[in-house]
Amino acid sequence: MNGPSTPAPTGRTRGYDLARAFAIIGMVFINFPIYLTSAADSAGSLLAWLSGIHYGRAAALFVTLAGAGVAMMARGAERGAVRRTLLLRAGFLFVAGHLLIQVWRIDILHFYAVYLALAALLFVGLPRRALLLAIALVMAVTVAVVIVAPELEAGGVAYYRLGEELTALERLAGLLQNVLFSGIHPVFPWIAFLLAGLWIGSHDIRDAGTRRRLLATGAALALGAPLVSMACEYLVMAGVLPQGLLAYLGVRHSPSPFYVLGAIGTSMAMIAACQAAAMHWGESVIVRAMIHAGQLAFTIYVVHAIFGAVIPVSLGLSLSLPAVLAYSAVFCLAVVTLAHLYRRHFRRGPVELLMRAVSGNSPPKVAAPDLRRLAAPRARWVPAAVAGLVLVVAAQVAGVPPRFGCEATPPLAAGRVQSALTLSCPRETFAVAVADRSDLVLETHSGRDLYLELYRGDELIGQNDDGGVGLNARLVATVDPGDYRLVVRPYATAVGPYALSRSDAAPTVAELQPGEMCTDSCPSSHDQECDDGGPGSLYAVCELGTDCADCGIRTEGDIAFVLDDNGMLCSDTCGSSHDSECDDGGPESLYAICALGTDCSDCGPREPNFTPMPEGE
Repeated sequence: MNGPSTPAPTGRTRGYDLARAFAIIGMVFINFPIYLTSAADSAGSLLAWLSGIHYGRAAALFVTLAGAGVAMMARGAERGAVRRTLLLRAGFLFVAGHLLIQVWRIDILHFYAVYLALAALLFVGLPRRALLLAIALVMAVTVAVVIVAPELEAGGVAYYRLGEELTALERLAGLLQNVLFSGIHPVFPWIAFLLAGLWIGSHDIRDAGTRRRLLATGAALALGAPLVSMACEYLVMAGVLPQGLLAYLGVRHSPSPFYVLGAIGTSMAMIAACQAAAMHWGESVIVRAMIHAGQLAFTIYVVHAIFGAVIPVSLGLSLSLPAVLAYSAVFCLAVVTLAHLYRRHFRRGPVELLMRAVSGNSPPKVAAPDLRRLAAPRARWVPAAVAGLVLVVAAQVAGVPPRFGCEATPPLAAGRVQSALTLSCPRETFAVAVADRSDLVLETHSGRDLYLELYRGDELIGQNDDGGVGLNARLVATVDPGDYRLVVRPYATAVGPYALSRSDAAPTVAELQPGEMCTDSCPSSHDQECDDGGPGSLYAVCELGTDCADCGIRTEGDIAFVLDDNGMLCSDTCGSSHDSECDDGGPESLYAICALGTDCSDCGPREPNFTPMPEGE
């Protein structure tokens, strides 16, 4: 419920600065593990869950605060001057971000620049209700793109890499695809966070009733989104809702409306809480130091990227998860302390000074600005929020319904079973009995990043990460009769329901002739699409001869089809090509998510290693 408009108070609203400091600290604790540790080392652990609980939330808070900053700048200022200043700042950040992305692939500054430019051109001065409608429209467009044109969310070309041989048109197309749809923080849906910030910034958060209303609304969104999402997932698993809905139920850094609403709620509650803390304890040394760090947010962001992660990685630093979290804590303590000392002598940080040199100071006020106050919520929102929090945590710890006996090894027959990963049972093992030699197809169905491992005794005979739909795993293996163990675990941390399917098929070819290649180890085997890159294939995501069920038998004569003029494997058909990380599983690769030689831009040419049936066998 809206209250009356009131004149805007003068001076900085320090709650925004404090929230900005927490956003930067949150990004440090997310980004350092990405660069400095292996997710597999602590997959499914309580520490991995705790360290990633704010994944996608810290950056969303950073963007929401950008919207609030734009709203504060625009209050009572001449509209043209505001647009001019925003466009100049956007230009500065766009250039700075593209310099940084050469070494820091998860840069947010160039996206931030696009958000500011769009705010200048489209959103400054919009009424509050129009901002809320715009958020709904952004979410609708995002879902529509996922449904109608999913290829737009694929990686695209690395338009920003200076050494890449691309035409101007290819770079422009790559730029538009990256910033609008396929990048780390694309406009769709991330501009929704800036719009939410514009809406929050149009309210007087120094008013206690407004803060409580924002805190209650934020808590409802932050807790309600995962609860509704989880309920929908269980309905999908039970067959009540369609399987395709899983792509739109994620709550961790995804194009899902549940993620957007949940992250907006977290940002809203965090801003209200930070403003309350700044007003009550603003003169304490700790809060003042954090506020000063928030005022130097751009400088600290660049420092954390280059000196905190890129340089240590280039020096070969690799840490366990506990060690990298301790390193993150020491880094944050150091930068907050240094920011506090720096602000005693200087008003702005180096990056902030450069940006002001380009754009000038904020436009002067030419009219008396006003802010909207919100009516305080009823007191019962607090127990409701506590109950919601208990439900979310209980579902993550024990599942719905609760399960505590995760030592059992249930049999996995052909068909489909439903289960869940929880903090108390972060991985699940199934017994797989095989009566006849067959091609075994195992696949997870969920909205999470899951991993499959197939063992015979203690020997790992097959594994897969993202071979299924989205981030699901799909493992195909030709197995002999016997008893096997299948382990389902998260890639890093994932809790919630999932379904697991098994199908058995007779091996495509019982006996090979000399010079022939035929296995079904390709994760997308048995999907009626040829994916091995040979003659007649639709895709080249697997090695030649490993998708025999869909491509047929390959011979030595087919090898030349996939080699370059130098007799090497060198293509960029890998979905994560052009991302500055080698993903083809060969020597010195970071990941093994693509076929050997299909990530040539990042790995270089590869020696072919085909193993056709030799003569005499």
